[in-house]
Amino acid sequence: MATVVKSFASAFRAAFFLGLGLAIYCPTPGSCQGMKSVLEVLGGGAKPGTPELAPSEQVDWAKAQLEAAKTEEKEEASLVPKLAAAGLPAGRLEDFRTANRETQRYYQAVLEILPAFLASDGEKPAPVSPPASEKEAAALRDELRRVSLTAESAAGEQESISRFISENQALQANAERESRQLQEELDAAKNPEARARAEVQVELSNARARAAASAVFLGKWRYAQQESLAQQASHRQDALRAALRAGGFDRQIEPRRAASQLAAIESEATEAQKQLAAASKEQTRLASEAAALRGKADSAIEKSRADAAGTLADAAQRLVFAYQAVDYLLGVEKSHWNTVKALSDHSSPGDLRAAMVKAGETISKQNELRPGVDRRMIEAREALDAAQKQVRAGVPDPARKALLEQTVVLAQKRADTLGNLITKSRQIVATMEEFLAEAQATIGRESASERLSRTWADFSRVVSNVWTFELFNSAGLRITTGKVVMAGLGLLIALLTAGWFSRWTSRTATRRFQMAEDQKVLLEKSVFLPVAAILVLTVLYWLNIPLTVFAFFGGALAIGIGFGAQNLMNNFISGLILLLERQIKVGDIIEVAGSTGKVTHLGSRCSRIRKFDGVELLVPNSAFLEKEVTNWTLADPHHRFDFPIGVAYGSPVEKVMSLLNSALERQAEILREPAPGVFFEAFGDSALCFRVYYWLELSGATDSRQVGSELRCRIERDFRAAGVEMPFPQRDFHLRSSTPIPVRLEKTEPTLPPASGS
Repeated sequence: MATVVKSFASAFRAAFFLGLGLAIYCPTPGSCQGMKSVLEVLGGGAKPGTPELAPSEQVDWAKAQLEAAKTEEKEEASLVPKLAAAGLPAGRLEDFRTANRETQRYYQAVLEILPAFLASDGEKPAPVSPPASEKEAAALRDELRRVSLTAESAAGEQESISRFISENQALQANAERESRQLQEELDAAKNPEARARAEVQVELSNARARAAASAVFLGKWRYAQQESLAQQASHRQDALRAALRAGGFDRQIEPRRAASQLAAIESEATEAQKQLAAASKEQTRLASEAAALRGKADSAIEKSRADAAGTLADAAQRLVFAYQAVDYLLGVEKSHWNTVKALSDHSSPGDLRAAMVKAGETISKQNELRPGVDRRMIEAREALDAAQKQVRAGVPDPARKALLEQTVVLAQKRADTLGNLITKSRQIVATMEEFLAEAQATIGRESASERLSRTWADFSRVVSNVWTFELFNSAGLRITTGKVVMAGLGLLIALLTAGWFSRWTSRTATRRFQMAEDQKVLLEKSVFLPVAAILVLTVLYWLNIPLTVFAFFGGALAIGIGFGAQNLMNNFISGLILLLERQIKVGDIIEVAGSTGKVTHLGSRCSRIRKFDGVELLVPNSAFLEKEVTNWTLADPHHRFDFPIGVAYGSPVEKVMSLLNSALERQAEILREPAPGVFFEAFGDSALCFRVYYWLELSGATDSRQVGSELRCRIERDFRAAGVEMPFPQRDFHLRSSTPIPVRLEKTEPTLPPASGS
């Protein structure tokens, strides 16, 4: 019964302690509302029915809890018989000691920070006088930078403390749940050994719950301390900025401030480079030592040492990366202030615009990098917590313990460096935003003429940059966008000029020398090609573009001609051959591919033929050389035509021939030399066959089909007037049969006419 009462008292004491820990939310009257909201966000706040303690009472209560934990430590020896009675190993006593030591350490930490925090919390920031010189302004800016670092560091610590509180709240909840389960087992146990075991385990769970609750208590006060620091830093920042603004030293584009900032950044960069060099050297040493330990890790102890050495080398490598990132950000900041210094010495709207664009790009870059840095900060905090837990857990091997302690140191340095890195990144963004606002205000004060001049200058600069952009630069050959544009325009003008000159030459020669159309075309092409080649070479020479640049393109063109452009070149060369041989000329009447018409144009690739029905036919030049072509007007425009005509048997032959000759003579288009002729050719089956022969001169005004039609109409009229009959087919039918043809007569009834009265 006494054991049950004692266990119940221990559980009640742990629950009461937990309630008091969670009830702490108002350290001072001046910060009651802010602290209450903070603790509520963190999961704390007053529980119903739990008394609220004043700040001084909280200090006294923490001291009492520390003394109680120390008393528990003195009574740890009494747990040895209980462990033996419960059948548990004596080593379980170390679990009680670990929980009790954590409780004492957390309360001791609270007593170290709580009095000073309560004394400083609620203090108003001291006023800041406006600076009277650049030296005083530089001092205020240095203080502003330190205060900003403090604010950012406090924000980072708050995030870490939040995770610490959440973890220990989870441990506390698990310990309480385990304590309740064990208490139920204790109440239900009947075996003395089982009851003793359950009683010891309940006490151990309560000790763990007390340790976790003390950690939560410490975490909340640390969070309150960091929040107070952040608030004080924020107020101090506002006061410092107001003082700089009042003194007229808040502008960035000012030579004295730029020089001061560059000096400070140079000092920081020097220190950062020293740290980076030392960290790199240390990392190299630790990596070699880790490799050596891994090479001789035969036993379990040596293997654990090698693992610890590897973890230490990895922590050193990560620290080097953090220092490199700090050095990079210092370079970014230095570049910005060099730009500001140049603007303060000589500022033009164009330079100011360019600096604004660069500042905007820097802000975007920093915002893109921020999530990655935040993740690495979380990883660093987790690595630090893990290393600290390993050290606190106790390591029997001194060598491995020393390696773990060094890992804690390096992890702490990395966490601090990453915190400074985040702060530096935010400071850079704030600086860039401040510069953008100042530059925008400066540009807003421009007059309309200055704005127009700046716009024109910006446009000219963009055009110049595009014009001088290098597309190709090798072996002294520099090809820019401007050269390409000028080359294109020059080639276009050269081709247009060569075309105009060739046409003018052909027109002039035609007027003076009465040249034929095909000769005119040949002359035009003969003039165009060399003039175009000379002008193109002149343009390339003027632009300082050697012909060797076209060597590659010439090879590609040759391959293209050999494959894809074969037909094109075939037709082009065929056109030149046609112009030179003059077998086909403009105005000739030709028959090709089953079509007949007049040649109206001889082109470079194809020729145009106008058929007699008015349809334009495009014929590739190669077809004139590869296929059979009938040229009706190649050497002589005189051509003979003929057609047959027949008259009925019995018609007077001499009269028929006279009528035909008369019709030929009266047709004006028929040539008299060679003379036309009429010939009696044959006795046909149904007619006397004659054939009429006549000659025509084929030209643009003579149509052989029209002449033949008129001649036939004339002959038909003459024959009709003279009574000459045009024959029709005549056939004789002969019926032969070996038997008589039967004849049958049939009598039909007569058809009566209708009655007249019906």
